[in-house]
Amino acid sequence: MIRGVADPYSPYSSLIILRLARRYAPGNHSTANPTGTVPAPPSLQPGAIGRRLLPMSDHIYKKIELVGSSTEGVDDAVKNAVAKAAQTVRNMRWFEVGEIRGHIDEQQVAHWQVTVKIGFTLDE
Repeated sequence: MIRGVADPYSPYSSLIILRLARRYAPGNHSTANPTGTVPAPPSLQPGAIGRRLLPMSDHIYKKIELVGSSTEGVDDAVKNAVAKAAQTVRNMRWFEVGEIRGHIDEQQVAHWQVTVKIGFTLDE
């Protein structure tokens, strides 16, 4: 293991995270900083991925709910729902799967149904 890199499966990883949280907590007094707090490093600030800060978006989203179906599987049912929505909906950004159902015919899975919520941004 590389020194300074926490192994997430180590029994000590939660201790390391707790120490970081205490170190960067507001109100933590430090003689090096006259304000009495230690600023969080960029990788721990909100909106950070890795060491890069990303701006927060001001988008407003709307959700629609569809039920996609397929004889092949859940993945194809989701893709069918998204493809059908793409014919009339612009600016789709994400989806979430709510329910998964199936139809059984002659003791075999014959059909999959997936409830999908699709989020999209509204035009300005």
